[in-house]
Amino acid sequence: AVLMLPRLGREFLPKFNEGSLSVSAILPPGTSLKESNRIGSIIEKAALKVPEVTHIGRRTGRAEMDEHAEGVNYSEIDIGLRKSVRGREAATTELREKLSSIPGVYVAFGQPISHRLDHLSSGVRAALAVKVFGGDLDELRKLAGQVEATMKSVGGVVDLQVEPQVEVPQLSIEINRTAAARYGITPYDLAENLEVMLGGHTVSQVLQGQRTFDLVVWFTAEARSNLEVIQSTLIDTPTGQRIPLSQLATVRRNMGPNTINRENVSRRIVVQANVEGRDLNSVVKDLQTKMADVQKTWPQGYYVEYGGQFQSQQSAMTRILFLGIFTVVAIFMVLNLALKSWRMALQVMVNLPLALVGGVVAVYLTGGVLSVASMVGFITLFGIATRNGIMMLSHYVHLMREEGMPFGKEMILKGTQERLSPVLMTALAAALGLLPLAISRGEPGKELLQPIAVVILGGLVSSTLMDQIVTPALFWVFGKREWTNRVEKDELAAS
Repeated sequence: AVLMLPRLGREFLPKFNEGSLSVSAILPPGTSLKESNRIGSIIEKAALKVPEVTHIGRRTGRAEMDEHAEGVNYSEIDIGLRKSVRGREAATTELREKLSSIPGVYVAFGQPISHRLDHLSSGVRAALAVKVFGGDLDELRKLAGQVEATMKSVGGVVDLQVEPQVEVPQLSIEINRTAAARYGITPYDLAENLEVMLGGHTVSQVLQGQRTFDLVVWFTAEARSNLEVIQSTLIDTPTGQRIPLSQLATVRRNMGPNTINRENVSRRIVVQANVEGRDLNSVVKDLQTKMADVQKTWPQGYYVEYGGQFQSQQSAMTRILFLGIFTVVAIFMVLNLALKSWRMALQVMVNLPLALVGGVVAVYLTGGVLSVASMVGFITLFGIATRNGIMMLSHYVHLMREEGMPFGKEMILKGTQERLSPVLMTALAAALGLLPLAISRGEPGKELLQPIAVVILGGLVSSTLMDQIVTPALFWVFGKREWTNRVEKDELAAS
């Protein structure tokens, strides 16, 4: 088991089988809604050629006031799948090949619930997010390209894409504060006028039957894109004079980034990917090893962070490890109080490594990947495994105290044989109850419970079988002095 443990992979959550896919299709920034819709139709037709696809739904762009606002270059496609002989993974592979071959489109495959969990944990819809932080956008783009090239060389990385960061045409209006102050106009008032002109301002509502529409005042679409019209726009001053905008601000066309994202006050670009065919932890370890050499040439102040499910996994594993240690200590304290002997409490605790052996072997034989669900299973197993030892030792005590048997091999053999049936019955009842879950790998709705059941089932088998050998032997070696003295004291007290 010790040799197996380092070879186990690690993931945050087991792979879900939701029966559908959620595909993110990203076009270059600035793509029009019409063009994005045309490409979306091409994606739909290509996906429908896969035999397992039953239906498709697409959302292109999200409203500006949405919590996850997206431009019209972003489409989220839900694809329903039917069961087939070749399985969901083969269907997903074929879909990925077909959609990835469409020029200019970045696609990332996930599932509806999984996608949202990824987005909540790291802000990106992917299992692995490498965030590049720094001050200069041009340098960030360059370094993100290096990260992308490094990730391509790591096995198991799929759906690789860099967060779109391109230069787009912009209209820049820079207020001349000195000129504005000369006419008694504050920058706030001027900015408010510009907001009404170019962004629009709701002044009322229009009722039409049962429908309500906002009445918005702003420039026409033609005027908003005409540099000369904007420069010649008249701005009211407190004295009643009207001054052209060109005398109060510098209006010009230039190039600027399509978006600037920040995290913890630092600019960042995300390189994201999913993992297929390998566990997430091993992929990140390989990537970190390769990135260590790449980062040696980076300018000072630029660094990376690993987010997504990997970040959640590290945090969860640390928390569960702490809870596991707390659980073991709590079990020992309770046993010490119940048995009134720290030596007996330690003998019962020996069942924990015995159970751990079976749990590790079970995980290794059923995929070899540890997840948060598996770790919860181990904590649960620790509580169950101590039961057998308590039943055995308490019966030894009963035979010596209540039936007057002296400490010896005859007493230990009798106690072990009398406890064999109850121990096997309780273990078998628990095992039979968990068996349907343990063999339900890949079934929808059981992805979190199946790893827990596998760990507990494997641990029950090993702890129950080895407990019949180890506990009697330990009690024979370490219990004689203590229980001989204790029985003698009880007899003196009784007399």
